[in-house]
Amino acid sequence: MKTSLQSILEIEEQARSLISDAQKRADAIRAETQARSDEMVKQAKLDAETESDALVKKFQTEIEHAKSLSEETLKKETVELQRKFTSNKERAINLVLRTIIGPSSP
Repeated sequence: MKTSLQSILEIEEQARSLISDAQKRADAIRAETQARSDEMVKQAKLDAETESDALVKKFQTEIEHAKSLSEETLKKETVELQRKFTSNKERAINLVLRTIIGPSSP
């Protein structure tokens, strides 16, 4: 028959074994939680970079569009100024001719 000391030692050994198993499970859970946390942080950074890149591209596109509008407006204004210049030049030539030749007979 077992003595009460032997029973106590067996119970103590079982308790140590249970504590050791619990610590191993806790360590495994901590490691898994840390791995998940690291993965979530990594994914969040990747998502932020992707969103940032998308915003940069969007702004670049808008800037290019604004530049093209500015260039388009500048071209239109240049054409209009050239038309006005040509019209004024023709009027000036006609004025000089009328001054030199005199008014034309109707």
